[in-house]
Amino acid sequence: MHKMAQSEKNLANTYLNIEEIIEVNKANKYLCRVCNQIIPEKHLTAEHVNKESHIKAMEMFIKYFEITKSITIKCKICQVTGTWELITYHAKAHKLTPWYKPKDKYKRYFENFLIIHKGQLYCSLCTVIYEPFSWDDILVHINDKKHTTFMSLINNVDDVFLNNPEILNKCESFVSNCIIYLETKLFYCFICRTKISGWTKNLKEHISGKYHCQQKLTFTIKNIIPLKKTVPIENCLFKIPTELIWIIETDKIYVFIDSLYCNKCNVIMINEGSIKSHLNRHVRLRHKFANQNETKATPTKIIHLTSTSNYSDKNISNEEKKIQSPGSSQTIAFNKTKIVNKLQKTILQNNKLMNKTLQDKHTQPIVELSKQEKKTEFCSFDTECIFFTAKEIKSSVYLSIFKENNNIYCLVCQKDISNNFQIYYDHIFSIEHLIRLIDINIKKDRKEFIIFASINEDNKDSIDKFVTCMLCNTEIRNIDESLSKHIELKDHASYYCKWKKTCSKFYNDILTFIKYNWYYTTKYYCDICLIEFSSEICFAKHMNKNGIHLNSSNANYHSCVPCSLLWYGNNLSYSNHSKTPKHQFMISYGTCVTNKFPPEAERFLISVEKNVEELLKFSYIADKSKENEILTRLKNDTVSTFNVVKAYPYGSRICGSGLPDSDINIFLDCLNTYNGTSIHKKNYSLETTIETIDSILSSKPSVWYVNEIILDDRTTIMKVWYIPMQLHCTISFKNGLDVESTNLIKHFNEIYLPCRKLILVLKKWLSFCGLSGFPCISNYALTWCIIFYLQIMLILPSVTELIQDNNKSKFIDGWQTGVSYKFSARDTSEFPFIKLLLGFFIFYAEFDYRSKIICPLLGKTIERKIFTDLTLLPNDMAPYVQYLKNTKNPKLFCLSPMCVQDPFNLSDNLTVMVKKSTLNNFRIFCSKSAEILTDSS
Repeated sequence: MHKMAQSEKNLANTYLNIEEIIEVNKANKYLCRVCNQIIPEKHLTAEHVNKESHIKAMEMFIKYFEITKSITIKCKICQVTGTWELITYHAKAHKLTPWYKPKDKYKRYFENFLIIHKGQLYCSLCTVIYEPFSWDDILVHINDKKHTTFMSLINNVDDVFLNNPEILNKCESFVSNCIIYLETKLFYCFICRTKISGWTKNLKEHISGKYHCQQKLTFTIKNIIPLKKTVPIENCLFKIPTELIWIIETDKIYVFIDSLYCNKCNVIMINEGSIKSHLNRHVRLRHKFANQNETKATPTKIIHLTSTSNYSDKNISNEEKKIQSPGSSQTIAFNKTKIVNKLQKTILQNNKLMNKTLQDKHTQPIVELSKQEKKTEFCSFDTECIFFTAKEIKSSVYLSIFKENNNIYCLVCQKDISNNFQIYYDHIFSIEHLIRLIDINIKKDRKEFIIFASINEDNKDSIDKFVTCMLCNTEIRNIDESLSKHIELKDHASYYCKWKKTCSKFYNDILTFIKYNWYYTTKYYCDICLIEFSSEICFAKHMNKNGIHLNSSNANYHSCVPCSLLWYGNNLSYSNHSKTPKHQFMISYGTCVTNKFPPEAERFLISVEKNVEELLKFSYIADKSKENEILTRLKNDTVSTFNVVKAYPYGSRICGSGLPDSDINIFLDCLNTYNGTSIHKKNYSLETTIETIDSILSSKPSVWYVNEIILDDRTTIMKVWYIPMQLHCTISFKNGLDVESTNLIKHFNEIYLPCRKLILVLKKWLSFCGLSGFPCISNYALTWCIIFYLQIMLILPSVTELIQDNNKSKFIDGWQTGVSYKFSARDTSEFPFIKLLLGFFIFYAEFDYRSKIICPLLGKTIERKIFTDLTLLPNDMAPYVQYLKNTKNPKLFCLSPMCVQDPFNLSDNLTVMVKKSTLNNFRIFCSKSAEILTDSS
């Protein structure tokens, strides 16, 4: 793969030499004649020719054209020779991609259920995202087997309706406003998550409406929920072997009425043969994974900072065992007064082993219940061990002089190094530096004289040779007596103390960076065994089990933040890594597109006091309306089928943190399942109940529309559209845990108004930052993060305290929910709202997500490692221990980059789907927000 990547780079450079890029009007701007794209500066040309879009264009150019002279080209199709403008004309004539773009492209988008938003293209049938995209990508996609199969399954396409001039003229508007066609005179808006019935007038009013325009500002394609309705396995048209059903549930394979879809493999199964074959493949892979305890490297999302306020998020595929990605150079200018500067990057690890935590792509269960497997195996996974610093860093830092001209003088190599963190780091792990460092450590008798640099290296035989003290900038004779006297001078001693303090500060900053390196590492590699991992826990298990690592005395943990890579190898492996062409190219040019802190979030925070009052006013409106009518209608429509029906509202609208357009959440108790007891009865089928409800609601199309049904072990919900009020409703069926949780949050909001204000403001802030919703941070998880912060501030009591105060058990599905509502919040008149909000941002900007779990039950953090042994859990976690012991197939608490434990269902990590990239952005945006509030106050 590495050779392939290198050959592509050489190919691009070859075309650079034949003048495909020329200067435009002598204005120091350049035009890529193949891509027809202006490049503002010469140094960016190398970056451009290595872009995937340019390489694709070059491949097509070679296929259809040849260069006859430096100023003429020849079309291979029609054998016509002409100037470079020939590309444009012949691309249109022959419809050659990527240059050709049809005039009716938006019609093609609309017909194929494609939408475009903020430079991203999304196929609502195949649920895939393209960024960036070209017409060539689209053409390939719409002709892809999977897409054409989905298109063939659609039986509601009305060609006469779609070819109506009024529809054709609005296709661009529909696509850019994320609206797709469902059936004749019925459309769906992904931005507002609503259906629009009627003609183009209704669509125009919707698109220009205030609500749509507001929602469009914060809408992100990555949070889209697929429209296609999943069904229970037994409702699928195809017979699925009983012995393979478990793999469908384990690997989250989507089951539709006429097909199955595997999101992991991007495979659609449309007959029994393909279903059986693909599911058996999953079984074999899982068996292999279980035996080897390691995973093959997969494309992962790489995140790094290119400035203190910017971030990058780009998919980069593996091209070699040691993966490199762009790293933007950072100047070593540490300013601890800025909170955000604490939250940066960097590198290098230790001489030990193991860890225990998580990875970006897959969350891992932290408790092994199998009696045959020793718990000490998990206990030995210590994340801190992997992220220790190598001793060479400290030695090198204390042998560096930090000059006023922003250079760093390396006393080991006796030369200036650029005051750029990446360059400095590459230098101290270069082979030349390490060899000289070993020599210095051996020559201990003159080590104190290393701060003296020779003036004239050529005059080595001179007895009167002089040296310069790098601290005092003074010349001294190069004899031990003179050097010793100079060291004893007060001025030198003063400079020496300042130098030591600078070195200490610089080294501590490096340790801080290394601490935060965990947020950037997404790939792991054992250079001893030549194995790569995408899972940190699998990497740790490999390092723990294999005795060969303990015998590698010259090996350390190393990492490269620009490449998002951590590996175990000999001390020279970093030097070899830093010399690879791709690493050098990425360091020099950097290709990731950066995104600044969202300006709408910044504007929102600057006027936060005004905004919070408006949000509070709207939340009061949401409290009083609409729920009762929907609850009554739902009970009336279902009571004829079930003897007793109870409907309990829950969620943000009930607890006081909702807005007029917020979804309505309802727990529908049809078979006395509030406490979860009936779920275990033999005659009870949750799937049958949901199927019945689906049938009832679908029989009333003027009132209800069932959007989606989600059935899995953790949640069982039905998402419906209540047409009379144009509102989304989420109906749950399992138990009343959500209702109990809502009641507690509501009481927190009632007794302490700032809690309600914080929830309203931070929900909006999270939305502006593009971090809310699946698979990011849910509003429910954010709410408990806010309550936890107030518990840490000793303003609100812990859930454990409320359970103890009540002294009366109330179990739902085995979880203790018996809390007291007779409590009050601590008086915080000395804390204005702005101060509380600032404190929240600082708290979560500096929170140690790597080793701590947010636990509202206890009102304090707990260590991740205590979950590796049930005996380490505190007494308040007894319901969790009982759940694990008494449940046949318990769902274990899973570690993820961000861990927030539900206060009632203790096996539930509310942020289990949050990736490192999302958490890193949350952490950085919290820091930036704290700066904004500090500066504006």
